[in-house]
Formats: sequence, structure tokens, C-alpha cells
Amino acid sequence: MRVTNLLYRYGLDDVYVRYKNMSHYGFYEFDENIIYISKQHKESINWGNLEESKEFYMTLLHEIKHAIDRRNLGLDKFLKWYQMSGEEAIQNGMDFYQDNDWEIEAEKFAKREFEKLLKEGILK
Repeated sequence: MRVTNLLYRYGLDDVYVRYKNMSHYGFYEFDENIIYISKQHKESINWGNLEESKEFYMTLLHEIKHAIDRRNLGLDKFLKWYQMSGEEAIQNGMDFYQDNDWEIEAEKFAKREFEKLLKEGILK
């Protein structure tokens, strides 16, 4: 499935995906409304092997969830709530990113949507 088709599926036709050299798989730049995906990760995938492409799609779906939240809440409210969740995690002795409710929800979304795409035969 093409990346743009996934964006359209979730009503994100104003979000862009760019590939760049970086150490992690991907991130969503809230201010720019751009999902960045690791160029090295994308280029190393055997697209005929679902196990190899799964992490790419999971990363993309995770970042798509952030874009959906930004769209639904607006940039300012989303950033405020994201920051508050991360600060609350730190105050409780946890990690700003890993224990941030928005990150946890994005992971759940990615897993759920990946399974749905498999069942629908969109990913093979």
C-alpha cells in the first residue's frame, strides 16, 4: 500500500511524509505537519516480506495517530496536552516519551490499525 493511500484513508491529505537520515524509525513534526521516516529503514526493507515491512507500517501508523490528534484538537491544544502528559510522567518518576499517554495511545492505534489492514487484505 502506498503511503499516500494510508494518509487519505485517515483523512490526512494535508500531511506530508518525508524520508531523512536519522537514528530512529520516525517522528511527527507537529508544527510542520510532516511525518519523517528513516530513509535507512525504508531502504533496508524487503517489501515482499511482511515481517520486514511491519515495523515500517507500525511506525507510519503511530505517526498518523499523532497527525489525527493534531487535526482533531488543533495544534495548540494538542501540544499543550502532549506536554502536560509528558510532564506528569516525569513527576511520577517515569519517562516523558515512553510513558506519555499520547505515545501509548499511538502505539495501540498502530497495532489495531495494522491488524485491520491485514484483515482487509490491504497489507500482504
